[in-house]
Amino acid sequence: MLFTPEVLVASPRESQSLEHVIKGLGFTTQSESTGSGVLAHLRGNTPDLIILNALLPEITGTSIAYRVKKVKRLAEVPIILLVDAHNAKLRAEAELSGVKQVILTPFQFGHMRGILSNLLAHKMALRAEEGQADFVSNT
Repeated sequence: MLFTPEVLVASPRESQSLEHVIKGLGFTTQSESTGSGVLAHLRGNTPDLIILNALLPEITGTSIAYRVKKVKRLAEVPIILLVDAHNAKLRAEAELSGVKQVILTPFQFGHMRGILSNLLAHKMALRAEEGQADFVSNT
């Protein structure tokens, strides 16, 4: 069985650019534009990485991060939370939410590419140790 990591992207402003970076690394993406869309997607799917904007419509990315960490099937999925660099309150909430990485926006896509590559390489290594799959990656 071949394994290609899947990344769920929920960041309306950066979605297209993030998807381009992720696909360039050889991974697949799913995109949602609202908090409720993210939760609906997660009911039936377990992505390998989740990227959330803290200010998603309907349900905030921070709120989703808290919810995801309470679901056993999703608890170990790394989450990157994108937070406006000028919003100190959201930055503080994000740091307390238990996400893997908080990235301040606007961000440099080269920096994001490095973070994504490292997180997904780690995920692939864990799966390899478990003997679950062969891997597909362009990195």
